[in-house]
Amino acid sequence: MKDNRKKDRTLFKDFLREIGGSLNRYLSILLIVMLGVAFYAGVRSAQPDMQLSADTLYDEKNMMDIRVLGTLGLTENDLDAIRAVEGVTNAQGGYVAYEMTEAADGKQSVVSVQSLCEGMNNVAVKEGRLPEKPDECFVDETYAQSAGLKLGDTITLHEDDESKDIADTLVTDTFTVVGSGSYAWYLNFDRGTADIGNGDVRFFLMVPPESFALEAYTVIYATTDGADGMICYDQDYKDYVGGIEDRIELLEDARCQARYDEVQQEGADKIADAKQQIADGEKELQDAKDKLADAKVQLDDAAQTIADGEKEIEDGKKELADAKREIRKRQKEIDDGWAELNEAKEQLSDAADQIRSAGSQLSSGQAQLSAGRAELNNQKQQFAQMEQQAGQLKDPAAYQAAKGNYEQLKAAEQAGSPLTEEQQAALGFYGQVLPGVDAALGGETNPSGEQLSQAVDSALQPSRDALSAADQKLNASESQLASGRRQLESAQEEYDAGAAEIAENEQKLIDGQQQIDDAQKEIRKNERKLKDAEEELADGRKEYEDAKQEFDDAQAEFDEKSVSAQADIDEAKQKVADAEEELADLSVPEWYVLDRESIQSYVEYGMDTDRIGAIGQVFPAIFFLVAALVSLTTMTRMVEEERLQIGTMKALGYTQSAIAAKYIGYALSASVLGGVLGILLGSRVLPYIIQSAYNILYVNMSVLVTPIQWGLSAAAMAIAVLCTVLATYAACYAEFRAAPAELMRPAAPAQGKRVLLERVTFLWKRMSFSQKATFRNLFRYKKRFFMTIFGIGACMGLLLVAFGLRNSISEIVDKQYTTVWTYDTSVSVDSDHPEKLQKVEQTLDETAGVAEHLTVKQNNIDAENAGVTKSVYLFVPEETDNLDDFVRLNSRTTKEHYELDDEGVIITEKLARLLDVKAGGEITLKHDETEAKTVKVAAVAENYLYHYVYMTPALYQKTFGEAPDYSAVFLRTDNTDEEALGRTLLSIDGVTGVSFVSDLQSQVANMMKSLDMVVLVLVISAGMLAFIVLYNLNNISIIERRRELATLKVLGFYDSEVAGYVYRENVWLTCIGMALGMGIGFFLHKFIIRTCEVDMIMFGQNIRFMSYVWSMLLTLLFAVIVNFLMFWKLKKIDMVESLKSIE
Repeated sequence: MKDNRKKDRTLFKDFLREIGGSLNRYLSILLIVMLGVAFYAGVRSAQPDMQLSADTLYDEKNMMDIRVLGTLGLTENDLDAIRAVEGVTNAQGGYVAYEMTEAADGKQSVVSVQSLCEGMNNVAVKEGRLPEKPDECFVDETYAQSAGLKLGDTITLHEDDESKDIADTLVTDTFTVVGSGSYAWYLNFDRGTADIGNGDVRFFLMVPPESFALEAYTVIYATTDGADGMICYDQDYKDYVGGIEDRIELLEDARCQARYDEVQQEGADKIADAKQQIADGEKELQDAKDKLADAKVQLDDAAQTIADGEKEIEDGKKELADAKREIRKRQKEIDDGWAELNEAKEQLSDAADQIRSAGSQLSSGQAQLSAGRAELNNQKQQFAQMEQQAGQLKDPAAYQAAKGNYEQLKAAEQAGSPLTEEQQAALGFYGQVLPGVDAALGGETNPSGEQLSQAVDSALQPSRDALSAADQKLNASESQLASGRRQLESAQEEYDAGAAEIAENEQKLIDGQQQIDDAQKEIRKNERKLKDAEEELADGRKEYEDAKQEFDDAQAEFDEKSVSAQADIDEAKQKVADAEEELADLSVPEWYVLDRESIQSYVEYGMDTDRIGAIGQVFPAIFFLVAALVSLTTMTRMVEEERLQIGTMKALGYTQSAIAAKYIGYALSASVLGGVLGILLGSRVLPYIIQSAYNILYVNMSVLVTPIQWGLSAAAMAIAVLCTVLATYAACYAEFRAAPAELMRPAAPAQGKRVLLERVTFLWKRMSFSQKATFRNLFRYKKRFFMTIFGIGACMGLLLVAFGLRNSISEIVDKQYTTVWTYDTSVSVDSDHPEKLQKVEQTLDETAGVAEHLTVKQNNIDAENAGVTKSVYLFVPEETDNLDDFVRLNSRTTKEHYELDDEGVIITEKLARLLDVKAGGEITLKHDETEAKTVKVAAVAENYLYHYVYMTPALYQKTFGEAPDYSAVFLRTDNTDEEALGRTLLSIDGVTGVSFVSDLQSQVANMMKSLDMVVLVLVISAGMLAFIVLYNLNNISIIERRRELATLKVLGFYDSEVAGYVYRENVWLTCIGMALGMGIGFFLHKFIIRTCEVDMIMFGQNIRFMSYVWSMLLTLLFAVIVNFLMFWKLKKIDMVESLKSIE
């Protein structure tokens, strides 16, 4: 027992020494595991974290689980019945109406007006407060920011149809903004569709229920018991809420029949009220005739009383008016005088500032001139000293001695020897003079005294010229300063004269104002007298006005009732007839019981989380596969290196489990530590980055939670541990099968075999010895060969995917706005007045800069197939002949061009994929939840941004039973000024808005930057993986071949030659791995772009050539860095190692 404990302590110490002695190997396993676990835990956690974030937001806002719509509205009795359903904890009635408003940009926009629900569907207040009064509103924060709305501003609504009265829906048409914020119903920028305007809801308004004038609710929202404890995207939640929906649907028949009976009774009561109003109107008409005759008598009696006093009043007013005109004339002269005086004062003040500024500049210039003169004198002294010293060089002997001394001083300075101050001064002097002298001598080595004299003078001449020029410049500056002083003195004299003149004019103006004031007092006195006279006249006029007013009232009432009363009676009769007909045609209403799956942004967000989940199934698998291969290679090599130690321990009586525990513990500790770091890093950082990137699109997702998903973390840890431990166990098991004596001998080298390339005789014979050795080594170590190329290939593939994603994202803007959309301006027009549309088209024909235009109907509707619903733009061109000049409908894959016909619609590629429909299939188009039309799909066209359904006007009329109301005109312009063109277009009657494709292009490009962070994470992660894999595999390769490389050194190879011997193999392995990586990256990119696309966007399908280049360059860079690091390991190989291979 004591011996066993001693052995255990020995093994533990050996375990610790092994970690310290192979720290690089230990860290490589730790880092590769950390990367694998971080990616697995991080990317796989992103999906549940995003879903949990959404669920947390919905729970915080108490978002409804179920909503009920009725074709005839919903009543309090309906609300009570739903509240009584088992599983419903709360139900609230609400109102939703779609109205029109003129937005800040001048466009007519659709607004979703919704009522606040107490304790349900709560909004997030970012500014201000919730509305409390019927004329207050809470506005969509996104729209408020873009439109510049502030608290206290007002929003005015109106009906899309002028024949309708907004008072039938709302108690007021003008609302004051008291707050703004977000609504969890709309997570992204999409606000839904409506059947008015262009069909695209631009923003929402929340108002109190009291703001609605409706007799019945338009919707009932309900929450369910226990649903807040479930994740809303889980199947358990969907099944639970679905069961409660079924119970609510059981109420439909009884409640709809009750609502039908109620509406019938209300209609009958309103018809009776209308008939009574007709009788009342006829009686009022007769009363007006009698009242008119009485008023005429009083009017004649009062007329004479007024005429007598009017002439006197008029004369007094005329005199008063003349006096006032004279006063105003003189007052204007005084005001103009004050204005001129104030202007003179300002000019005088500016002159004073200029005088002070000029004085300051003169003082500063004088100081600079004095400093310059001192500096010039100093330079002249220095030059005189240098000239004196240079005179000695005119002697040939002194010149040669100086050159020798100069060379000695320069050599000493370059050697780092200290120089005395005298030597430094001499070195400086020689450096300034000797090069110029040598240049003047022209290479003469033994010059005469005369030549030296001329050369020295020539070398010093530039310095003399420079000093002379500086002297002349200073003299010129002194002259300029003197001139400036004279100008300043002249300006001061002008200033003093102007100040005196201003004081004199100011007194004149004061005197004139006093005269005007006296005249005004006299006028006021006369006005009081005139007022007294008017008051006397007023008594007489009052009697006349009373009588005339009574007559006018009676006459107006008579006119009104005689003309409009009959019209009111006719209108009332028509309403009665219409109401009776409508009541007769009324059918029993229907209910639509919907859950959160009917919320567009809810569904889109869930689909995006599924895409992230799909990515999480691929990337971590690649990381773990590479980690397992690296761990297997590393631990196999570690065990093979220590076979001698293993054999010795077996011979000493250690059990296989005790020996294996050291290596398994080595791998296990690295895996656990790396796994823990990976969980902490991946579970927190990667989900945060991914959610932040998607939240650029889902702007109202205000909750972001990143808890550690313990299940996924445990799975990641288990996979990491299994990969390394099983790899270690497999390596140990292979060695444990051998006897101790066999293990204590070095392993036999691999048997040499002919490689396949040797059979290609004509090529093999032309290869050098080094090239042959390289290829033999590559294919002799097949395990290392495949491990290396797969590791490099995986890293290259990941880099290629990262850059490919960036290409696919940027391609959206490049192709959408050049290949698909070729128009450059969109003009919104008033679709309710066809005559205005015709005028807009005529005006566009005459507008400069407009080359061509196309009138279209474009509005939002829903497209559905196989239970999937998507919001799309319905596009109907008035003419199809020139459609290609504005929108090109081509196949992305075959480049086939499509033409619109009356047999079917053309839909965009991403929409076809989401709805799972192909050419020849059918889709359903819906304006709302209650109206649906089925159309055939004729073709699928290339498109990258938004979803479109294209159809001809004839097919539209056949499908919807009405002609299309065209709402937009697309333009192609001649590179004109967009701002000026926009002003011109908006000035056309009937144009409600103008948008330029260049603006849309810029907006989409900015939105696409949301995925840049994800791409950057992929590049960094792939780069780290590439570096670790290359470093680890190269390190193992050198260790495996230590004896071979040491032998090369013994044979006389230099370090650089040994390194080249290894590098050639690494280069080939890297190139083969990159070729494999291109294939991996290509197919992986295809999968990734299909899974991470957001709903309204289709990414580009191709990887650009430069992405291949950058991926290759980065892989080569990592390979170069690793080879550089390996060079130092190669240098450290001891030649004595070659002897260790001899048994």
